[in-house]
Amino acid sequence: MGLKDFQRECQSGFNKPLYVLSSKDEFLLNDAAKTIKGLLKIGDFNFDDYDLSFADSKVSAESLIELLNMMPFMGSRRTVFVRHAERFSKRDVGILAGYANKPNLSSLLVLFTLSTGAKRDLLQSIQGVVHLDLSLTSREVGHWISGKAKELGFTFSEEALKYLIAVVGDSVGLLLSEVAKFRALNKPVVELKDISDLVYEGADYGVFEVIPHLRRGNIKETFKGLDRLDNSIEPYQFLGALCWDYVTRPPQDSNRLKDTLYVLYQSDRLVKRAALCTEEITALRLLKVVK
Repeated sequence: MGLKDFQRECQSGFNKPLYVLSSKDEFLLNDAAKTIKGLLKIGDFNFDDYDLSFADSKVSAESLIELLNMMPFMGSRRTVFVRHAERFSKRDVGILAGYANKPNLSSLLVLFTLSTGAKRDLLQSIQGVVHLDLSLTSREVGHWISGKAKELGFTFSEEALKYLIAVVGDSVGLLLSEVAKFRALNKPVVELKDISDLVYEGADYGVFEVIPHLRRGNIKETFKGLDRLDNSIEPYQFLGALCWDYVTRPPQDSNRLKDTLYVLYQSDRLVKRAALCTEEITALRLLKVVK
């Protein structure tokens, strides 16, 4: 079950008693919690929110079940969130499995868990639980961002959306912070030019002026361009722009394309390790592919 299933549960009002929401991205879990709380109009009464990653916010499975079985105040549904539920002990997971066999139908328990580790698998294996995996594929990231843009009152052209993801990356938190900028344009449709203007706002020289030199194998002009870029863009933005350009205009020679993609893969690993001179190393490797 994925993003569409989460949306269906939103429409049904999360009417089941027990859910496990998992994702590789904690931002998506926090966004889902915010969405559920707003959708169900959850106030301070009959609501508890625990985060097992904090020592002062831990709760045992026994205490949790006791809370869920309490009569809700003023008749509204009792709701309990537990974040980082992957930190529950095996014993706690076993107790929760017992509760799932006969849950309190007037209560809602939502367990948020990162998509890693055996504890996550144990939580998902509980009989009677509704599991929603919120991890997004690259295609779903585009749909998710489009939905957020519509909430802000505008849409992206297809080319603009692809470019934004290529330059910023697939971190939904970073993407959402960029998307918020475009609201100020007061345009119903954000085009490719709008994206490049805002993402590289203040830069005198753009990365897309370097790429043609690189693809032609012009070493001198490539490094002159990199020198002019200086620190105006982050390494991941440079790599994202390269990926977008090579995907939209791939080399016709299959071996050259294969070598290029391997260089971009290596560069992605360098960026994630925060290595020095990533742009220069990437450019040198790609220039060798051209030659």
